[in-house]
Amino acid sequence: MLHVSFIALKKSKEMSKMQRTALGLWTVSIIACAFFQLVFPQYLLNSFGNAIGTILIYIALQGDFVDSDRMLGTYSNDALAKKISVSLSNNVKFQIVTVRLGGFEKINAVQGYEVADDVLRQIAEFLMKLIPRHQVFHLTGLYFACYLETGVEGAKEYVKKIEQ
Repeated sequence: MLHVSFIALKKSKEMSKMQRTALGLWTVSIIACAFFQLVFPQYLLNSFGNAIGTILIYIALQGDFVDSDRMLGTYSNDALAKKISVSLSNNVKFQIVTVRLGGFEKINAVQGYEVADDVLRQIAEFLMKLIPRHQVFHLTGLYFACYLETGVEGAKEYVKKIEQ
């Protein structure tokens, strides 16, 4: 519990308010159940506290699936908005590089949806390998965004690599 609490405090800026609340309630429920376990040893309250905490964490994490594009393995448009909001509130300097796929409509029309989806997956994999910490977001069918915590010159280097 102490180890999880330490990591949660260390990474609290990266968690949503709901996730921080769930971890806090989990910690409180474990401590309360441990205290009552000492007072009433005939009841098995530690497992009950763990069960409540696990349910709270599950509920808090359930919304994170909205933030990912499961087919491509990238983050979603909503996740980019959250990332920008957190970065602005923490005064983190960043650049956004957007990628539009040219000619994708022809691939989709001539080759079909399966081939088009495979092309999207390949492009997403390329961008995720290129961009550190996989900060790649699939905005819509033709558009990707890459979040970079670099200056303008660093972003220009990534643009050159993408264009190649």
